[in-house]
Amino acid sequence: MDDSKGKSIFLPQNSKLTEDAVKYLDDIFDYSSPEEYRETLIEVYQVYIMNEHKSLPQEFEHMAGHLYFLINFFKKIAAEMKEPR
Repeated sequence: MDDSKGKSIFLPQNSKLTEDAVKYLDDIFDYSSPEEYRETLIEVYQVYIMNEHKSLPQEFEHMAGHLYFLINFFKKIAAEMKEPR
């Protein structure tokens, strides 16, 4: 891909993302695919639950919510990256 041309991305006015944040996100997909990140999160989560089944931390529900959103984020990104533009 020729980086000299670049792409324009329009974010909502109230977006918390910055141009640098989008670049960092793009960088992590140079390392691995969204599918790989998603599978890693699921595996780590399952191993954690299996090893901590006796006494989960108080904030476990909050942590589980974070993982749920990240797992779905990577699922949506994977689908989005497969769509032809």
